[in-house]
Amino acid sequence: MATRGRPPKNKSQNAEDEKLIENSQYQSSEEETVVIKKTELENIYKMIEDLQNNIKNNSNLSVKKNEEDEAEIYDYEEEEVPLNSYIKVMSLIPYELNLSTERHGKGRIFTFRGYGKTKRIIYQELEKIIEENRHFLERGFFVILDKRVVRKHGLDDIYKNIMNKEKMDMIILGFQGGEVKENDILSFAKSAPKEQQKILATMVIDKRINGETIDLNLFDKLGRIIDMDLNQKYEDSVAFLEIAKNKV
Repeated sequence: MATRGRPPKNKSQNAEDEKLIENSQYQSSEEETVVIKKTELENIYKMIEDLQNNIKNNSNLSVKKNEEDEAEIYDYEEEEVPLNSYIKVMSLIPYELNLSTERHGKGRIFTFRGYGKTKRIIYQELEKIIEENRHFLERGFFVILDKRVVRKHGLDDIYKNIMNKEKMDMIILGFQGGEVKENDILSFAKSAPKEQQKILATMVIDKRINGETIDLNLFDKLGRIIDMDLNQKYEDSVAFLEIAKNKV
């Protein structure tokens, strides 16, 4: 009896069909690989684009911040000080200080009679004092207590090293047993201008001459910082005062 349907395939036909299926699978695999690679490239491009945007945004923020800082500095530098305004000035030496508006002590003279004494000086005259007495200013003999004037005359760098009255008072307090760290005392003293170091030493010696208690260990360390034998200086000062007393 005859069998209906397609005739059975021979061996050669089966081999061709298997090859066709294999090629189809290989082609499908290649297509999938291309799709995967394309997706990976798209992700990489997206990452690069995001990175560039971040850099651009950060750059804009940085530029904006710098512009704001420059504007702030510019405004501060351009702040005018009226010539008729009074500016507070303080002496930081323990003896009389004379500041003149002209060379060789001529012109108007402003006298400060001791450490921490202040005067209100009209700015028009203070400009002349700064010009004629800049060496006193740089040595820390006196300070200007107005930030506008300090900035206007380019004194910021000088004032970074000069000890103000608060620091000097703190150091003196430390020599007398106050609650001040020894490292802070020596650090402030070391960073001060040479002349101001000598002033500080003179003030400590005066305390000792007056019979006030002084930390002699700290006294010796200060002498080494400023390269001065403070014990010898103290003895010489006592001897001088004794001679002066006997002459009276």
